[in-house]
Amino acid sequence: MANKEEGGRRVKVLFYLHAILQILAVLLATVGAVMSIKNFENSFNNNHQRLGLALYGAIWMQALIGFFRPPSTSATSWVGADGRVYHSHDGLAPHSHEPIYSPGFFSRRAQPLVNRDFNERAFTVGIGGPVGTGKTALMLALCQLLREKYSLAAVTNDIFTKEDGEFLVKHGALPEERIRAVETGGCPHAAIREDISINLGPLEELSRLYKTDILLCESGGDNLAANFSRELADYIIYIIDVSGGDKIPRKGGPGITQADLLVINKTDLAPAVGADLGVMERDALRMRDGGPFVFAQVKHGHGVEEIVNHIIQAWEAATGNKRK
Repeated sequence: MANKEEGGRRVKVLFYLHAILQILAVLLATVGAVMSIKNFENSFNNNHQRLGLALYGAIWMQALIGFFRPPSTSATSWVGADGRVYHSHDGLAPHSHEPIYSPGFFSRRAQPLVNRDFNERAFTVGIGGPVGTGKTALMLALCQLLREKYSLAAVTNDIFTKEDGEFLVKHGALPEERIRAVETGGCPHAAIREDISINLGPLEELSRLYKTDILLCESGGDNLAANFSRELADYIIYIIDVSGGDKIPRKGGPGITQADLLVINKTDLAPAVGADLGVMERDALRMRDGGPFVFAQVKHGHGVEEIVNHIIQAWEAATGNKRK
């Protein structure tokens, strides 16, 4: 992450240096042309003078072309050998965005990787969902319930801040050294799906340093199309909340349909926003082929123990360990 941030700063410095030199070149060329004509009564009647005039014109033409050129993505977007369109931005490695033609099915979701080496990286729980649904609150609640019996560490994602990681530190979720905050840039879904290296690095480091049993990885807030890669998350929780309306479960999206567990949070707000929990239950069951979901009020502790039970059952099945 540090190398990527340093590379981004270097590119910015070079860009601004280039812009400043371009402006200076145009100004100097303009002053030179004016002085040649006004002060030296230059009539440009020989090759040397004509060459100077062509140079002034070329400098101005370069500046005008750069100013008026249409937007282009050719510098950061290209077709790879596999036929996919790749791009790179915000310090992320080159990646593509796979077209999603349907929300998918719970029964056909990608399964956890077999023969995963949990000594290299501990069992990892991915927590995703839109902005403001309660992902960080759930991270805090899980830490509070699990930290006495299990060795934990956490990685949070934000697009341009470290606010969620700072929230966990401020509220004493875990010792500060067990928490890492990652800035993903403007493509938070790529950091949990196409280019997971930005999260794998800190997760593997935390696992190695603290011999963790369970790692928690919170995605940056995103839309309903975001979901974790199985290369990153052994167990996937997707959290929505009732304040968006009772229509959210039936809108679908890979997070809702294919997560191992769907959490419908902030049920206490249902009367205030006119959300029908019965409708949400019906639609969640239909969209998830009967897959598990939990109604919760994470801030008040309701439903959190049920979520923990789902996580520990998956941890036992994947690692062969017994709950503590």
